[in-house]
Amino acid sequence: MCISSISIVLNNKEGVSAKTRDRVLKIIKESHCTPNQVGPFPGATQIPLYRDGHPQHLQLFGVPGIGLGRGYGAPTARLLPEPYFHSRRPDLEAREIENAKARGIDGIITSSGVLGTQNLPRLVEEGFPVISLLRRVYDCPQLEFVIVDHFKGGYLAAEHVIRMSHSKVAVLRGPANLSPGLQRYEGAIQAAADYGISIYSEFIRKGSFSQEFGYESTSDMLKLGNGRRPSAIVCGNDDMALGSSEAILDAGLEVGREIAVVGFNNIKTTSLKRIEITTISQKSQKMGRLAAKRLIERIENPDQGSSLYRKILEPQLVIRKSCGYTPGKYLIERRASAKLKRS
Repeated sequence: MCISSISIVLNNKEGVSAKTRDRVLKIIKESHCTPNQVGPFPGATQIPLYRDGHPQHLQLFGVPGIGLGRGYGAPTARLLPEPYFHSRRPDLEAREIENAKARGIDGIITSSGVLGTQNLPRLVEEGFPVISLLRRVYDCPQLEFVIVDHFKGGYLAAEHVIRMSHSKVAVLRGPANLSPGLQRYEGAIQAAADYGISIYSEFIRKGSFSQEFGYESTSDMLKLGNGRRPSAIVCGNDDMALGSSEAILDAGLEVGREIAVVGFNNIKTTSLKRIEITTISQKSQKMGRLAAKRLIERIENPDQGSSLYRKILEPQLVIRKSCGYTPGKYLIERRASAKLKRS
């Protein structure tokens, strides 16, 4: 009997057969179990995971096994639409946090991290166990986090196409109020500067981490014509890269051979045949495990002193067909003066 089926029956939702529902109810009755209002497991400590529905977060929040053997309930993921959760409706974030606390939640793992809001700083000031995953919040220095080196990842993505002798490089950056969007963009710009490449202002597009933005921005730049369009597009995430690749194909061009595309995150879709997006891996599952382990430590040892947990993972370039790379194709040597700083 799987946990999800039990949860569906306890919450009186659709999704299981009548036979399965009857079986679950029979087991509950025979076991004299009473559903706990705090979560799906009686007496279990609950750790909600706040994410925005992005595919990479299925990997980031793959942490339900962490701590289950220590009396912790399976994490509960609360989903909110990305455009609102990230930039337009921080009030939804605040409401979800308050709802979680009202249910007796013991700790929170979050990837919301919107810059300029007070939701996470308030939790930290209260001493509530919370850890940020993927994103850091600059105006909340006491917030613990597990992230990838976004700056270095952006640098590696841009450096890769530059070393393949692309001089007309475009950058699709994410929202300025999210640290990954800002840091990945800054890394790409630094790589161009280190290699003496000028990125034209019309090749820098700022928007959402979405396929729609990637498609529209790329389509617009392709209208510049063969002599003026970019030869490589460095995208702030894989959704952008997928949208960008689709726009290139719709224009009758070949991804990789005529225009190189690089993404960021290494979601599973990017490895599928005939898609094969070159990207930056941020070790999402490792990131999720580290965050869950740290949060449990915080819950079990609230008086742990002033030592802050700030883990920054190394990004990794994953080369596939979308950049047109073949072994030995680097035409420009790596520069020793490359400024791979950490933010």
